[in-house]
Formats: sequence, structure tokens, C-alpha cells
Amino acid sequence: MAVSQLISGMDKARLNSLCQNLQSDKCLLVEASCCRVDNRVFPAEIAMSRLPSGRPLFCFFIRDITRRHKAEAQLRTEHHALQNARDGIVITDEKALIEYANPAFLAMWCYNVLEDLVGQDLRPLLAPLASDAPPEQQPLLWWALIVDHESWSEELLAVRKDGSTFHVLAQASCNRDSDGRVIGTVLSFTDLTDRNRAEEAVRQTERQRAMLASVGAACHHLGQPTTVLATNLEMIERRTADLDRPELREMLKQSRQAATQVSDILFKLNTVSEFRTIPYLEKKDRTSPENTILEI
Repeated sequence: MAVSQLISGMDKARLNSLCQNLQSDKCLLVEASCCRVDNRVFPAEIAMSRLPSGRPLFCFFIRDITRRHKAEAQLRTEHHALQNARDGIVITDEKALIEYANPAFLAMWCYNVLEDLVGQDLRPLLAPLASDAPPEQQPLLWWALIVDHESWSEELLAVRKDGSTFHVLAQASCNRDSDGRVIGTVLSFTDLTDRNRAEEAVRQTERQRAMLASVGAACHHLGQPTTVLATNLEMIERRTADLDRPELREMLKQSRQAATQVSDILFKLNTVSEFRTIPYLEKKDRTSPENTILEI
């Protein structure tokens, strides 16, 4: 039976080339696809050697590597999943020293290459939300807690390479070897910047809605007393028109104008549909909260 019937693609020219290489090398190792008797194909690792004899005899050790191919394919899939994950993933040893970080983690913390992180302590890259928390209460890598409960999750402040911070949701779990011994941790980090920004926008909208509702209620409560005040001032002005006291008439006129102005302002406030502010004094800080008023 010809070898080409067992090994796919092993024609006479290729076999002659391998045999010539064996003149100088004691052994050759190649991977190829082999054909079973039922024409099913399987991957194989083939070790070729030349036997010491008077005539050229060659020995082929053929090993089925189907399981290895499946394991390698699974490893490649897992590697691609880690590489393409949106969450930052980092693997540390039992001393919290970084052994691996995926591209998302590098991007979050503004590092360019993995070599800049490997061997570094992970703990300085994270901080508790409460800046005054003592070191023994800092939440990252409570080693006993992780080992006892197998996993741990908490919201933390992440410290970038340039010292700036951002919020992350950290999740940690034990990394065990084949014997079940804890050899480190696997942590994933979700950037909460967009979520926090959206939540803040919702809170700001709710505050503006509450402010507009409050302004409308104030206008309702102040509208009637202002109308009564303006009417009474007008009646007083009419009854004192014959008084020979110009200063009194001027005061009444200014009071009625002020009441009319308040009525106009209340009407504008009651029709405000968007909460926008403008600076109260031009010469002061235009962005200061103490120097902003509602635009009407």
C-alpha cells in the first residue's frame, strides 16, 4: 500500500523531497491530514525517520491530534474573546501582580502595550470611592474574601496612567490551577462613565422639571395678591389725584408701575417651558452658580 493512500497530499515528488531531507536529518516532524479506510480525514502529527539498514527504509510514527486541534481551537476562541471584549480583563497572581491584560483594559487605563503593565501591582491602579478610607478597608483584592466567596464585586475609582480617575464596576473571581489551588485572580472592569453621565443627565432633567413646577406654583400663589395690589394702587392714585403733593403722586405712580412689572414677570415665568439660566452680573464669573438666574 502506498503511503500517499494514508497521508493526504503525499505524492511521489513530496515523498522524495522528504526522503532526501532525511539523508542529513535523523528525524522530520510534520503535520498533515490522514485518511481512514472509510475516507474520513483526521489531523495527524507524523514523525519520519530513516532506519539504519542496507536499503532505504523509512519509519512513520503517525499520531492522531484531533483532541489537540480541538483544544487549540478552543484556546484561540477564548483568546479572541478576551482580545475583543469591551470590558477590561486582567489576570493577576496571588500577590496582585499583573500577568495579562486585554486591549480594553489597556485602553481604559491609557497604556500602549501589555509589557508596560506585566509585573506591576494592580492595586495602585484602583482606589476606593471614599478617599478617606484607611488602607485596610480598601476594597480591592480582599484576598480572604475572594477566596472564601469565590467572587467579589464593587464599584471603584480607576486611576489612569496620567493620574485622572473614572468609575468602574470591578468583578473578581479566583483563578485556580488543575489541582484546585488558588493561584491568582481574574478581574473584569466595566467603564461606568457613560452610565454615570446618562444618570446625571436624567437627574438634571428631573431637577429642571421640579424647578419649572416650583416656578409655576409660585406664579399661581403670587398672581392673585399682585393683582389685588396693582388694583388698589390704581384706585388710591385716582382718589389722590387732586392732592397738591407731587412727591406722593410720583410714589404711587412708581408703585403701580412696579406692581404691573411684577405681573408681567409672573406671566412670563408661568409660560416658561425650558429651564435655562443667564448670568446675573456681567462683570462677575459668568459660570458661577451664584451668578446665574432663570432666563425668561
